[in-house]
Amino acid sequence: MEQLFEEYKKYSLLHKKDSMMSGVEPGTISYLVSVNWLKKYMNFILFDQFKREVTENDLKLDDDHFEKNFPGPISNEQDFLEKDQDGVNLYGTGQLRHFESEFIDRFVFQQSHPNQDFYCVNEELWEFLFGRYGGQIVKRYYAR
Repeated sequence: MEQLFEEYKKYSLLHKKDSMMSGVEPGTISYLVSVNWLKKYMNFILFDQFKREVTENDLKLDDDHFEKNFPGPISNEQDFLEKDQDGVNLYGTGQLRHFESEFIDRFVFQQSHPNQDFYCVNEELWEFLFGRYGGQIVKRYYAR
């Protein structure tokens, strides 16, 4: 339980830092994380209960909480990636201007709304989540 609380504290701090970022320079790296995955993650780390400072004895969790609620790798394709059967939206040629040669792009549905389908998180928060859970990388750059 102590490890889970430590993860909650670290996530909360990084999330708050990310939320307070303003005036981000164009070209700054960001990553997209599915709102659905993030909800699973926050449920897994008992975010709401820790935030309300519920004591360890009063925490509400089932015996199988950690197996049942483990969020797994960060997965975005079900929530906002277009179907690309031919792989035409994957690039690794180094011929795209302003992108690394290993950059892989996945286009987001035009119907996606930032406050409904995904969050745009900074590199520090992304590295924290991805380092723990791995998954699918959808990298973006801030624009003007």
